[in-house]
Amino acid sequence: MFALAGVLSVAAGAFFTMWSGFDPSHVAVTGNRRVSSSEILRVADIPANRSIWLENTKAIAARIRTIPYVGIVSIHRLPPASLTIAVSERVPFAVLTSDGQSAVVDRELRVLSPAAGDELLPAFVLTVHGSLAPGTFVTARDAFGLRDVYTTMASGGLTPATLTFDRYGDVIASISGGPRLLLGQPDDLKRKVRLINAILTQVVRRQLSVSAVDVREPATPVVVYR
Repeated sequence: MFALAGVLSVAAGAFFTMWSGFDPSHVAVTGNRRVSSSEILRVADIPANRSIWLENTKAIAARIRTIPYVGIVSIHRLPPASLTIAVSERVPFAVLTSDGQSAVVDRELRVLSPAAGDELLPAFVLTVHGSLAPGTFVTARDAFGLRDVYTTMASGGLTPATLTFDRYGDVIASISGGPRLLLGQPDDLKRKVRLINAILTQVVRRQLSVSAVDVREPATPVVVYR
């Protein structure tokens, strides 16, 4: 009986690998909006004459993830001869600019594409960076610093349009249509955001025109009027 079971197992294996009825006749792509299905299928490079049970789904997913806008990929076999590629696309988060180059990045600082100039995204301006080639990750420490500053400010109800560092390493922010914000070092940032919000509330109430708010020393904030 053991010998018979072994023979049947080998026969079943041969059937699953050799029967042409398991060759992929249909491959569907779901979850994509920015990236075309044809581009995903091209990069996936799924052989048409190989059983779906022999396809290396991890390798297929890894190839698809090289597309800059693609994040998570999962491959599902649907017998007898179909595959589904489910993707989750990355979301543009900011425009990173340095040395005359600009690129759209997601929250993980993966470069998604060159910037077109009309993106409605916050701008991070750096002096030092690595590659801005689509598909690469920006690893500069300053880039992570500005991302964290943006997140803290936005959670405090103060969304910056531009973030950068001055030559001393202090953070400078600007809000759309508003003043420059001299934040200093990013420590105690939540307190500084609360202070700026209080100052701006008074400015709006009194209909004053302000060009800058300096909270590098929170105990002695400075307001520069136009």
